[in-house]
Amino acid sequence: ITDARPALNGYQKGHCFYCSTEISAAGKDVAKGSHVDHFLPHTLMSKGMAMDLDGVWNLVLACKDCNLSKSYKLPHKDLLPRLNTRNEFLIRSHHPLRETLIKVTGNSPFERSRFLSNAYTVASDFLQQNPTRGWRTPHRESPVL
Repeated sequence: ITDARPALNGYQKGHCFYCSTEISAAGKDVAKGSHVDHFLPHTLMSKGMAMDLDGVWNLVLACKDCNLSKSYKLPHKDLLPRLNTRNEFLIRSHHPLRETLIKVTGNSPFERSRFLSNAYTVASDFLQQNPTRGWRTPHRESPVL
């Protein structure tokens, strides 16, 4: 999943998806500066959720603090539109991952938004977590992205 880092950084421009803190997404400081995080927690697959959560549609760059704080928790549902915007950006930019995103999430913006919404609902059911009480970043959040 770390191979997706350059594509993710193309949208995030060296900032954490969750809190917008500057992170290093290139060079020798990559391992220290940015983590590739599963927006919908990877642990859902081991709990029986039949969906590939390792796809770029579900991956974001996060700072160490956000990634470790979030862990297996479901992000608050108000972050879902940001993920959708990011995915749409990758599709419109004709990035090589464009076709993969479309194949997995849908042919139209409506289908892709519905895909994310449905995946989020299934995840919240699996984790038995209330989406309106989902995880939020422990430090400043500035939706710059």
